[in-house]
Parts: sequence; C-alpha cells; structure tokens
Amino acid sequence: MTARATGLLGLVAGVVALVGNLLAPRFSGDDVDIYRELADSDRYTVAFVVVLVAVLLVTAAFVGIARSGAGELRYYGRLTAVVGGSVALMQVALALFAFRQQAMAFADAPDGTQQVAAFWATNAVDHVNAALFSAWTIALLGLAPLLIGLAQLRDRTLTAPATGLGIVGGVLCVVVGVGELLTDDPSSWDVAFLVGSLLVTLWLFVTSAVLLRSAEVTTP
Repeated sequence: MTARATGLLGLVAGVVALVGNLLAPRFSGDDVDIYRELADSDRYTVAFVVVLVAVLLVTAAFVGIARSGAGELRYYGRLTAVVGGSVALMQVALALFAFRQQAMAFADAPDGTQQVAAFWATNAVDHVNAALFSAWTIALLGLAPLLIGLAQLRDRTLTAPATGLGIVGGVLCVVVGVGELLTDDPSSWDVAFLVGSLLVTLWLFVTSAVLLRSAEVTTP
C-alpha cells in the first residue's frame, strides 16, 4: 500500500470512526431498562453497521501505517492491529446481531419464568460482549498505536507532540481495557475510554496527513 493510499485510508477511517461513535446510543439505568431501551432503539443497528465499517478501515489503516517503516516495533504494532481488529469484528457482529436479538426476546417475553430466563440469557451475551470489547480496546486501540507511536518517535517520522497522541492514547486504552476486565462496572471507565480513543483518532489523523504530504512531495 502506497503512502498516499494509506494516508487517504487513515483519514476516511478516522471520520467513519467518529461518526460511529457519535451515532452509537448511550443507555443508562439498570440492566432491565438498558436491554429494553436497546431493543426499542432504531439507531442501534445503524450505529453498529457504521462501527463495523470503521473497525475494518481503522485496522487496515493501522496495518498500512505500520508498514510505512521498518523495525520490530512496527511489526508487533501491525500484528496487534490485526489481532485486535479480528476481535473487534467478532464483538461488533455479536453486538449487532446476538445482543440485540436477545434483548428483543427479553423485551417481548411474557412475565414470569420466560422473562427471567430471557433476562439471564441477555445478561450472559452482554458480559461476553463487554469482555470482547475490552480485549480489542487493549489490542487495537491500545497496543497497536502505542507500538507504532514508539517506532515513529524512534524514527522521528512525526513530531514528539504528534507521536505523543498515539502513545498516551494507546497507554490509556490499555489501562481502560484491563480496568474494565477487573471491575464489576465497566461503564465507570467510559470517560477514560472516550479520552483515550479520541487521542488515538487524532494521532491517526495527524499520521495520515503526514503520509499524504510526504507522498505529494515525492511525487514527480
């Protein structure tokens, strides 16, 4: 993949990721209320289709950025991006189909034993979904930009402040992902995740812009 193609892909990926994040509905309350709100949400499916596209584009962009240079840090950054993107694809598919379908089954279940059984089935899918989300937060949004950012810092392909966006954002996403896996209430990490993911997105924009500029300079 050429530097120009990678730069364009990174910019598009960043925009789609921001759109998906803005579209994604936020639910609050206890699990019963959340599952019913999810089942009734018209925006949920649209948002997660956009997120699905964003995951594919961001993964490809990270791989392209990692391949724009040499070294072990870039190699492992590319590897964690592929692993994280694969997990993210499974998690988004689970959220898009299994989680929503089970929430709808709970919302439509009659009172009594069937409703109780549907609730616990939905709750189980919810926990699997949360665990997968934390896993790809660590790999795709955490380790991948952290390792690639460290390589950029070593190679001086970006200014230190610009590289710091990816490094700090990556570290924060790793902490968030691990923290979510170790706490009973992952939502307590929502603000930290928002900050970390925004820093990584800004780093993606800056890196993509630099790749585009370098491609224009080298074009005869």
